[in-house]
Amino acid sequence: MLVIEDEDGVQKYLRRVFGQEYSMTVVSNMDEGLSLLNAANTFDFVITDGMPNGIDVAVRCRKDRRPFIIHSGTNWEYFHAQCVDRDINPEEILPFFVQNPATLVELRARVQAAIDAVRR
Repeated sequence: MLVIEDEDGVQKYLRRVFGQEYSMTVVSNMDEGLSLLNAANTFDFVITDGMPNGIDVAVRCRKDRRPFIIHSGTNWEYFHAQCVDRDINPEEILPFFVQNPATLVELRARVQAAIDAVRR
């Protein structure tokens, strides 16, 4: 699992939630995360912060048929506008958007739903 998240507290939370189930690589900036995605196809799942370029990560993951979620404190309307600005159908991204704070149950359910969506 690749986690792209700049906040230490959120990084720690995600490690607690998923660290027992997944081997995790955690990076704190979007450029490094995108470089890792471009360099290797070794990540089974990606959790990305929404800011500043979470949509770019989502587009890359969809292209690679890699499951992902955008986990962000920013509201959906912001991401909807980003999608529209980039000629991306927002309905293709919305199911993979989780607004922070998310409950443990919601976060796990969204990860599983994203994995299931790619398997179809």
